[in-house]
Amino acid sequence: MIKITHQIINFYLENNKNPEISNLKIAENNKKLLEQKTWLFITLYKSWKVFWSSGSVKENKENIILELINNTISALKDDRFKNNKLKKEDLEKIKIRIDTVEWKKQIKWKDSITKINPAKSWILVIKPDYTKIAVILPKISKNIATAKDYIDILSSKLGEKYKEKDYINYELLTKQYTDS
Repeated sequence: MIKITHQIINFYLENNKNPEISNLKIAENNKKLLEQKTWLFITLYKSWKVFWSSGSVKENKENIILELINNTISALKDDRFKNNKLKKEDLEKIKIRIDTVEWKKQIKWKDSITKINPAKSWILVIKPDYTKIAVILPKISKNIATAKDYIDILSSKLGEKYKEKDYINYELLTKQYTDS
């Protein structure tokens, strides 16, 4: 998936448009990605800092390759990172991380989000009326040493004081792929 993501970025920079699956060279051992679905997140690092990221909290496309295309291009266009323009000469400095969801469990607020292992699990919180959503990936930041650190980060991402009982909370386990 990392090699495919590199191709997606290269195609986009060279052609200023999203690639089609037919524009990508997919190795025989990766053809199964055309038949599988998952939700995933793409994080692109430059100088060991998050420069672009995007993901989905459900399966939106017919297969993993289309999810990779959608989320990679969305990451490059993410308004939160509008000052980070990717140039062709930056490609060798970019590191890619892909997280695919392997398992999810809804957390009842009495179970407490603060019991989750931040080195192993994601956190996904959704306002019941779907007006706010926030995701924290495992091992994404040095600022998350303990699960209690989730509270401040979620409050910042949501733009309001995060109260566990006011959200639908999920713990997610992922499989991570990186090129570093």
